Amino acid sequence: MTKARIVFDLDGTLIDSAPDIQGIANDLLAAECAEPIDIKQTHDFIGNGLGFFVQKMRALRCIPNERQDSLVVAFTEKYYTAFSRITLYPGVRAALTELSKDHVLGICTNKLAGPCHAVLKHLSIDIFFLLYVDPCPENGFNSHLHLSCGLVLLKKPRLLAATLFYS
Repeated sequence: MTKARIVFDLDGTLIDSAPDIQGIANDLLAAECAEPIDIKQTHDFIGNGLGFFVQKMRALRCIPNERQDSLVVAFTEKYYTAFSRITLYPGVRAALTELSKDHVLGICTNKLAGPCHAVLKHLSIDIFFLLYVDPCPENGFNSHLHLSCGLVLLKKPRLLAATLFYS
């Protein structure tokens, strides 16, 4: 039997990280003497990378553009250890357990590599994934590249495994 290569997005697919992201955002906003954001706003800002999230958060609370870089740095630092409210969606562990018996599993996400590895380990699901694909670490999230990474993994797993092996 040929093993299938199955690629998952992480946030919003396998895990619910929005409450922790909201907590980080609200800590940073409090330090800026700005009002917190709610969970709906958090969800609205998630999906296009950390820089985009901070940009939207700043704009909503009228925080100057000059604060973007320092807020991204501060957010990133907190993002590595923000696990107090993160959860797996129901059925995920059972599904990964079953799928990993006969298939190769990978992660293709715009989450930064360090926090991705940390959360997979924290939730004890790192053992299921052979590959981690960070689509565009230097330039921020690129949705076309994100999709193509998954497709390349499906078609040419050895190519990515050689350069992006997840351990």
